[in-house]
Amino acid sequence: MGRYSNPQQNHKDLTRTGRHATLDEVAHAAVSLLGEHSGAITGTTLNVDGGSSPY
Repeated sequence: MGRYSNPQQNHKDLTRTGRHATLDEVAHAAVSLLGEHSGAITGTTLNVDGGSSPY
């Protein structure tokens, strides 16, 4: 077995939180974008990825 034998574990190792986002966490992020206080949020990418994005 090589380094990439378990891609999911390898991805977890690369995240700052050391885990994948839960479905609830992703859902909460989506709901917050649909809420009444998000009217000024336009044209952006919301990464819900445990901190694996470099930006």
